[in-house]
Amino acid sequence: MKTVLITGASSGIGASTARLAAQSGWRVLIGFGRGRARAEALSGQIRAAGGQAQPAPLPLGKPEEIAPFLQGATAGIDRLDALVLNASPAPGLDAFLNVPP
Repeated sequence: MKTVLITGASSGIGASTARLAAQSGWRVLIGFGRGRARAEALSGQIRAAGGQAQPAPLPLGKPEEIAPFLQGATAGIDRLDALVLNASPAPGLDAFLNVPP
């Protein structure tokens, strides 16, 4: 199963993208900043529909915390196959790319 992390996935376009990814068979990490309740609700909806999802609190305002976050969020998952940078403010892409496997 492929895994996608979607930033800003607790509402709007990010939530729609998360639903579509889950319907297509992807495991979805629902990245959120302030929308914990919405992310948890969306995760529950996806799981109720037979998909795999989990909320993932993202420290986008602190790029130095991205690597530790990713290592924790992906524990038990073989790999992260896709990244959708939907949230604002988004750190430089380097904050995501320079994470050891």
